[in-house]
Amino acid sequence: MKEIEENIQNEKRALLELYRAGGHRNIIQVFEYGAFATGACYYFDMELCSINLKEHMSQQDTSNLQLGEIYLIMKDVTEGVAHLHRANLAHRDIKPQNGNLVLVNV
Repeated sequence: MKEIEENIQNEKRALLELYRAGGHRNIIQVFEYGAFATGACYYFDMELCSINLKEHMSQQDTSNLQLGEIYLIMKDVTEGVAHLHRANLAHRDIKPQNGNLVLVNV
């Protein structure tokens, strides 16, 4: 349990550092974080995103996927990751399920 609590504290510090660095349009904003009164469960109150990248891609006809769309998705992902790296942070779990999207005019 102590290791989990230390990991949560590290995540909280990282999120605070990221917030102080000004955030980034390609990184989900965290509004609040903490522990419930029992101390057994932690929570993060985060920006609501429309869909994750895996769900979005599963709804597309990938046989006709345009290079431009792939480029824009990868550009956004790499810009967000680069921002983390500039803040000396690492994501540690990059995968399509963690690539959240805010879809506009869809």
